[in-house]
Amino acid sequence: MEPEEIRNFQFKTRFRGFDAKEVGEFLQSAADELELRIQEATRLQEEIERIKAAIKNREQEEQERMIKAARELADVEQQCANMMKEARTTAEEILRNAKIELTNIKSEIESTRKLKDQLDKYFRSFIDFNTKLFELWKKESEETVDFLSHDFD
Repeated sequence: MEPEEIRNFQFKTRFRGFDAKEVGEFLQSAADELELRIQEATRLQEEIERIKAAIKNREQEEQERMIKAARELADVEQQCANMMKEARTTAEEILRNAKIELTNIKSEIESTRKLKDQLDKYFRSFIDFNTKLFELWKKESEETVDFLSHDFD
């Protein structure tokens, strides 16, 4: 029932019936109240629709943010995987180079030891030879001095 129907409704009059003015005022008041309630219900329904739309919009925005965050996370995970792969490759290369360098250093140490041994033998031989030469020279010089000192006596 609409408020206008209440306002325009006409009761049949009878003997000893209701006061028409009072009925009219009551109907007017009821119609006004019904009209206010309908307006309020309409306003509330519009508010509900606005809130539903806002919720739907926020849900959609949140879903989009979640999708974006998931993509960014996937990108970061891929970057991390690439960095780890690159780090492993670099570490393996460093390790390979270090092993080669270690082999080279060991080879140099061995060569240096051999050279030291050769130099030790050479100098030992040199010292032995010169010691013998010195002993021989000393002996001959003493003999020469003795010989010379006997001849002049």
